[in-house]
Amino acid sequence: MKSTVIAGADFAKEQGCDFIAALGGGSCMDAAKAIAIMATSDGDYWDYVFGGTGRGKPVEHKPLPVITVTTTAGTGSETDPWAVVTHEENHEKIGYGSDYLFPVLAVVDPELMIFVPPEFTANQGFDALFHSIEGYVSNGVDLMSDMYAITAIENVAKNLAKAVRNGNDPDAREKVAFGNTLSGTVMCVGSCTGQHSPEHEMSAYHQDLPHGAGLIMISKHILHILLTSTYATTGL
Repeated sequence: MKSTVIAGADFAKEQGCDFIAALGGGSCMDAAKAIAIMATSDGDYWDYVFGGTGRGKPVEHKPLPVITVTTTAGTGSETDPWAVVTHEENHEKIGYGSDYLFPVLAVVDPELMIFVPPEFTANQGFDALFHSIEGYVSNGVDLMSDMYAITAIENVAKNLAKAVRNGNDPDAREKVAFGNTLSGTVMCVGSCTGQHSPEHEMSAYHQDLPHGAGLIMISKHILHILLTSTYATTGL
């Protein structure tokens, strides 16, 4: 939330913080990156956001360094330079990115994820899965993005159901977390397709909608169209 970002940045300025540490899921890590921007900048966070009602001003000062400790396996935000923040009054959910927002240290410990409830585990895992599926079928593919995407898809697809059924399964948690971290990298060396942006619009208006659940609804239809088109074209 934008209000969280502004409050966090004000606190960081008051305390003279040298860096921002995020402990939590994707929203927490994204907020930390946005706080890192505003801790060294003036005005409102939406002054710097591109798109929607954002003013698109350039960030003039280097953000504070960010350390991420992820407790979920879904967004890949521990490895990417993106901060997706919701403007709650305007019902906008927009990502902002900069090379300066790559975390300087990412801690991925599956033991921190064992208490995530099954429903959240499933939603988050599908978010990670779609990052790599989208990256694999997008028109922005390259040798490196395919390498990460295929490995991520294999690890998440083979182990997500196990992690949902038994959150204490260390092997399943490790492999889903590994796939999630790779999926975050896929977004850096490749790209997503048409699922992600529409879902941000959905959850901007329905803020109780988990991102992964929204992606499941959208992707079910988009992937059906993609597979149908592929079959009609190739006969495969």
